[in-house]
Amino acid sequence: MGLVIVVPDEPCIVEEFPLSAATVSIAVGISAVTETRTRAISVALGGYLLATVLWSYVVDGLYYAVTRSLPGADPPTWIAVVDHLNPLTAMSTSGDVFLPEASQIAITATEEGVSATQTEQTPSGTTEALVHEPLFLAAVLLFWIVLPLAVGYLRFRDADLS
Repeated sequence: MGLVIVVPDEPCIVEEFPLSAATVSIAVGISAVTETRTRAISVALGGYLLATVLWSYVVDGLYYAVTRSLPGADPPTWIAVVDHLNPLTAMSTSGDVFLPEASQIAITATEEGVSATQTEQTPSGTTEALVHEPLFLAAVLLFWIVLPLAVGYLRFRDADLS
């Protein structure tokens, strides 16, 4: 068995840069706002859990609070927008928008080996139209890059370091 070296191509690097910048921005903002390292780690861990595990429950809870029902198969546009305010969801969707051919490749690993096949699945539904706009996705990612840095800067600017 030999060593396999995987080199990412340019679209992969360009696609991942905004999410990396948003992640670093959030970390810097948390670090500047919190007073201790332990509190910063706790807030960062809580934010990570919110973004990865709990976000769908937050969106469903908001929908339930507004409509007193759970979202169905075709939720309204505003709930899709709220769902895509999560930087991870926005980044995932931007990959589908900017590189649609990459999102339609199914990779299967079996005992015989690994195979890749082209699928015919594309995003459907009219409620998804706004969240598949490149300008909307760029605005969400820019929001997550600029806002934490600005809040952290304003908090750190007024801090007494002595």
